[in-house]
Amino acid sequence: MKNLRMLVLAALVLMGMAACKKSGGGTVHRSGSGPVAKIGDIAVFDFVLKKDGKELFSTAQSGQSAKSPIDDPKKIKDPIYHFLLTSLLTMKKGDSTTFTMKLDTFKIKPQGLDSAKNAEFVISLKDVMSETQFLATLNPQEKEGYLAQKKQMVVQERAEGLKDQIKAAQTAFENSKTVFMGRAKTVADSMTTLSKSFAAGTLPNVQTTATGLKYVILREGKGAAIGENKFAFVNYYGALKDGKKFDESYERGSPLIFPVGVGQVIPGWDEGVALMKEGSTAVFLVPAKLGYGERVAGTIPANSDLVFYVELLKAL
Repeated sequence: MKNLRMLVLAALVLMGMAACKKSGGGTVHRSGSGPVAKIGDIAVFDFVLKKDGKELFSTAQSGQSAKSPIDDPKKIKDPIYHFLLTSLLTMKKGDSTTFTMKLDTFKIKPQGLDSAKNAEFVISLKDVMSETQFLATLNPQEKEGYLAQKKQMVVQERAEGLKDQIKAAQTAFENSKTVFMGRAKTVADSMTTLSKSFAAGTLPNVQTTATGLKYVILREGKGAAIGENKFAFVNYYGALKDGKKFDESYERGSPLIFPVGVGQVIPGWDEGVALMKEGSTAVFLVPAKLGYGERVAGTIPANSDLVFYVELLKAL
């Protein structure tokens, strides 16, 4: 969520809960009668952090409860986060429990607790709601941030599962470095012609999306369009609408890899690459609003329309 401090504090809660697992569990102050949390729900909880009995922080001070999506613990390798999710799945709305962390078991103590012997975390599960209910409580900016964070988590999970395949693909493309570099001039010459045709409106088979992205598929790959959340390996050449180059991957001999649809590239790329099939080559005309907008980005002036030659080498 947008409140980074709350996320950091939530991480401290996780450490406390993980430690209490070793010491036999926490002390129950109040047993709730509400619904039990389940995978896919959002848990809303308050907590108090105490250091040797002295209160250091509480969500009451911030005026905002902590919120955590409940993912399937079986998919989580991090032992702390795994334990948090497992614990939430055993709690009911209205439960309140204190967990004690024995700090002498830590070789390196958590920041802010380095001089303490014990830390206590009082956790109160205030609410359990579905994601649809939760989204209805957010303003547009908060909703956008939550959905973006959720996409990032999906990508991180995919990256972990695909790490060997990604490494193998990177190695294979590294071995093709001289081939990519050898195509730099040919692609540059093609872009000179393509940019002029785009500017003049004479490039055939141009398609336009609802957002205003214009694109042409020069070579069609196989299979279906890759969509979002895939890791795309692309070679590209980027130019201003007048044909002036601002960046490319060919001369470097190193394709770009990025997860599609999570905002790690400009919106025009997220949308355009998602429409491509593996093995395709396309040209994008990205309007400024789908590029860098009013920002100046390196040698790219503000409010610039951009032209890209893009080869989708592989998608995982």
